[in-house]
Parts: sequence; C-alpha cells; structure tokens
Amino acid sequence: MKQKYNALMLAVLSAIQLTGCGGGGSNEGTSSAEARPSTSTSTSTSTSTSTSTSTSTSVALAPLAVRTIQNNQCSSTAISVDVIFHDQNGAFISSRKTNSNGQIDTGLPENTKHASFILKTTDSQNTLHTQVQTILNVQDGFEVDALVFNNPNTCGCSDITYNLETLIAQAPDADLHNATNNTIDLSNTENEVYACVPEQQKLLFTHSPAGYKGGLFDTSESTTIALSDDQLMASGTPLDLSNYNFEPNESINLTSYVGNEAVYNVNLPRAAINNLFSEPHNKLVTFSDLDTVSYLSTSKLSEEFTGSGFIRTHSYALTPIDNEGNTNRPQHFDNTDAYSSVYNFFMQMNANESNDIAINIKSTVSNLDAVMIKMNWSDFDHGNVSWNVFTDGQDVIPDIDFGSILPSDSMSFNNVSMEVLLLDLNTEQNFDDMRELYFESAESFEKRVDSKLFDGMASYSFTSSEQ
Repeated sequence: MKQKYNALMLAVLSAIQLTGCGGGGSNEGTSSAEARPSTSTSTSTSTSTSTSTSTSTSVALAPLAVRTIQNNQCSSTAISVDVIFHDQNGAFISSRKTNSNGQIDTGLPENTKHASFILKTTDSQNTLHTQVQTILNVQDGFEVDALVFNNPNTCGCSDITYNLETLIAQAPDADLHNATNNTIDLSNTENEVYACVPEQQKLLFTHSPAGYKGGLFDTSESTTIALSDDQLMASGTPLDLSNYNFEPNESINLTSYVGNEAVYNVNLPRAAINNLFSEPHNKLVTFSDLDTVSYLSTSKLSEEFTGSGFIRTHSYALTPIDNEGNTNRPQHFDNTDAYSSVYNFFMQMNANESNDIAINIKSTVSNLDAVMIKMNWSDFDHGNVSWNVFTDGQDVIPDIDFGSILPSDSMSFNNVSMEVLLLDLNTEQNFDDMRELYFESAESFEKRVDSKLFDGMASYSFTSSEQ
C-alpha cells in the first residue's frame, strides 16, 4: 500500500526542503520483502485453518483475548468488529469476528504474526467510517481488556440556564468561571445566562479578592440552575508557575476530572501567556476538596503550507498536579531530534522500492517508548478511513492484505494525511506489556490514571496532509 502515497511523499519532502532541515536517508535497516505465500485460498477455507491443522503434536496456540468497544464523550458500548490474521509478510490467513459483547477468546491461527481489527459504522449523517487498527508482532499472544474504536457521533448538549440573581447580590465583586465560554463579571451581567453544555457535570467557581470558591453542578439534563455563594464551598488553589519559562509558541491547558468526567478544561493560548508568570493566573486553579484529579499540559504547534499540502507538527507534554497545586514542568521531546527522525523515516520510505515500510526511529530518539503511524483518507467505497499501526519504533510494516473485508483493489485514496506520532510514556515495562496497558487505558480516564503511563508523558507528531 506504500506506493499509493507517492504524491503525499512529494509534499512531505517539499515541506522539509522549505523548512531548511538537512539530513537524508538510506536504505540501511530496510528489509526486502520475502516471497509471500499464495493468498488464493478462499475465505471459507482460510477461516478453518486453526481447526483443520493436525493436532497430533499438541502444539499450544498463542492466545488472543480481546474486548472491542466503541466510545465517545458520553457513551461506551461493546461492538462487534472483524479480526484479520496476517502472516509475517502481511498476507491474509483468516478472519473472525468479535461477538456481540465485543469479545473474542481464541488461539492464534498457525503462522500468525500480525493482526488487524476493522470496524465499519455509519454515523447519524449516514456517512460511512472505516477504522482499522493493526497490531504488529502478536505471535506470542495479544490480550487486552479494551480495544477502543471511536464513535463518530456527537453527544449533543444540555440546555442550561444559570440564574445569577442571588449570586450577584452575594458576590458582586467576583468573576464567575466555567459557566459559559467567557468569564462572567458579576458586577456587569444579566440575571440569567444560557449555555449548551455537553458535559455531565461542571465545576463552577468564583474569583474575588477573597479567593477562589467552587462547586460541582449536575448538567446531565436541561434545567435551570440557581447559583448562590452557599453552593460554592470548596476552596481553590491557583497554580504557581512563576519559575517556569514558556516559549512564545507554547500554550497551556489545565483539565480537572471527577471520576471519568472532565468537569473543568481551560486552554490558555499563546497570546494569554507571559514568559514569566509574575502572579498566578486566575483560570489555572484546582479544587482538591472536590476530589478532582488534575493534569497540566503544554503544547507547541506549527503549520506550513507547501503549495501541494500542509505540514503540521505538534509537541505535547503532560504532568499531574498534586492536591496542593504543585506540578513539575512538562518535559517535551527534543524537537530537533524528533523532527530529524521523522524526516529520515519519510526519506527512507520514499527511497525504498519495497512495499514494506521500514521504521528505524527508536535508535535516534531518546526516551522513545512507542510510535503510532496514522493514515487517513476518504474513499468512495469505504467512506472516511483511518488506519493506525502501533509499533516500538524499530520495526517493519509489511504489505498488509485485509482480504475481502477491505480489498486493496477497491480503495481510492483522496484527501490523504499521514501522521507519525512519537510517544514517551512513564513505564519500565517491556513493550508487549506496555502496549496492552496503553490500549486498555483508552477506555476511560480512570484507567489512564491507574496505568500511570501518562504521568509525565510526552508526544511529538508530524503530519503531512493534502488539505
């Protein structure tokens, strides 16, 4: 499938030349494609491979135990998906489905090296979405309690009317935060304000010379909420970032959760950030009395139009905040090393005549734990297609064949984008164990917290797109 991306590769190389990044690639470490076994056997024959093989040797099959789910901000449900088994060259061996509970518990068919999971769904606008997740090197087994697919449908929102009459009388010198998109000056506002709220509950707080006072409010259904100072009983703690230097293109985000619900999320764009915080920012506030779990993240974005497409980079770092409002400075990837490593990957990919895609990033980027290759395109037969491949950064993605479930000759590539995502996670585990924990943690925020993988994590993405 690599050859389908020649036009995209030209856009990538053009952008790199425009940015003045030096360096080049070689074919060193790129393995040539081996002769693939015939795939002309019918699907019905292939699917019986594991049962028709002689059992006289009593060879134990590596386990495959997976639960597939589909979620978005407001729901998480089990979903049945196609499971495809590939040999070491990516050839189709056989396929199965997870059951109506999203579960499959079986042995891997003989000669299985890789596995793909495919979900086709139609959203509320009747748009088809095809999601593919390919897991490399599962020959020793693959067991995850949750393999998550995106639900493309939006959640909607609750119509909330905030009655501020009492609060205005009690705290006329305060500002109200997080009720609407804008801060509300209680000395200069209407008695009622309206908001369409997608969250199930919200953390609202006031800021006045007396300090910060907050409370949690149920916003799961359309209603009127009459606010008063007596409802805001929790004391807030502003973050002290006075010792941190922030780059001109860096933005800051604070998110607080209760259970799996994000109850407060604020992003300070570049224009709102001083190089030095001489005093606490009035929006970067945590409320430990409300049993919130909070994280601070910083992002650095860049975008460049190449004449034939866009190149976008995104450096991201995340760190937890303790109950006293203390946090460590989020540590990013070295942008020069990360950019150069992805540059070399694209150069090698473009130069290699094999249909395999060689990845040799791990040896050039320190603290690299995993790489996600993400490809997206629109397709006449398959709708909006996303294909994700998870790897340790030192691997070969073979020419994957999805059989009749996603035939190669039926694909039409339009509006193509390709992203290389580098991950530095908080882990000392081997790759296979970390990989399973990473996939499971996508099910909910509480699982992400329990995994500890994201405490101090960093990511760097390089995306080339046609639009």
